[in-house]
Amino acid sequence: MKVLYIVGAPLSGSTILHRVLGQIEGFTAVGETYNYLFRDLAGSLHDFEPCGCGKPVRECPYWQAVMRGAFAGMDEAAVEAFLRRHAHIVRHRHLLRFGWDEWRQSRHEDAEELLSALARLYRAVQDVTGARVIVDASKLPWYGYVLGHVPGVELYVVHLVRDVRAIAFSMRRHHELDRTGPPWRLPGLVPLTREWNAINLLAGLLRHRSHGALRLRYEDFAAHPRHAVTSILHLLGEHPERLPFADDRRVVLGVAHTLHGNPNRFKTGEVEIRLDEDWQTRMRPWRRAVVTSLSWALLARYSYLSGGRRSDLARAPNR
Repeated sequence: MKVLYIVGAPLSGSTILHRVLGQIEGFTAVGETYNYLFRDLAGSLHDFEPCGCGKPVRECPYWQAVMRGAFAGMDEAAVEAFLRRHAHIVRHRHLLRFGWDEWRQSRHEDAEELLSALARLYRAVQDVTGARVIVDASKLPWYGYVLGHVPGVELYVVHLVRDVRAIAFSMRRHHELDRTGPPWRLPGLVPLTREWNAINLLAGLLRHRSHGALRLRYEDFAAHPRHAVTSILHLLGEHPERLPFADDRRVVLGVAHTLHGNPNRFKTGEVEIRLDEDWQTRMRPWRRAVVTSLSWALLARYSYLSGGRRSDLARAPNR
């Protein structure tokens, strides 16, 4: 059972990337399972989050079939209680402090129960869809680390990187426009940048725990989406007959049963993939300076300060 895990910071472009991958024959995109299992469902917030098909997750036939397969014999309240009881296993501070092997040994029974439940969940997705590859865009490195230990899962990783200055600008704009779901607090520049640094450093470690990994800059994906998708397929050893592209920049999206993600997950039909570079001219200089000063080492590592390409892709054809 191949699971392609997209790891990276929030607003890095994972929604559109995993939607595109989910349209490929033999693939299915599930969205951000971590947030649904350990934040919405376990925290009783799931009334706010519809499935990508538009229906509430608890009323979506697809996810109801998956949950029945994964948690047979348990009602919704029992599933919520189970996930709340085991949520500590996938908290990053525990995994970072103890390491997986020591933590798994010290919490052996809880860890084995959760790994077994996750194995049933992803197997149920495979049974319902018939997919060979499940694309999970949960993004958190520590959840990907747990998935790498789930029985039957062959984990592949796409480390998706986006310029943190673009993320800071997009998050502020998204906060001003978002009027759906529960209210959320806009993080300050310092904690946002620290999170970006931490997630990308940990994502680099996750790459070495997988069957195969690829670093992809969102900017390179937006410039050459077909080429980026082809490189991911090569990583997975998959060779579909067709890709869901109308041309080099437009992709054809159908309805997808995805959890979480930005509102783009509801889009269907032809969608043009283009790079949003408004931050370069509209971001206030002082905000840009603060973010750059706190992240310059990784910005340089990923060639954001020099204008180069630092994705693990073969050279894209000239357009």
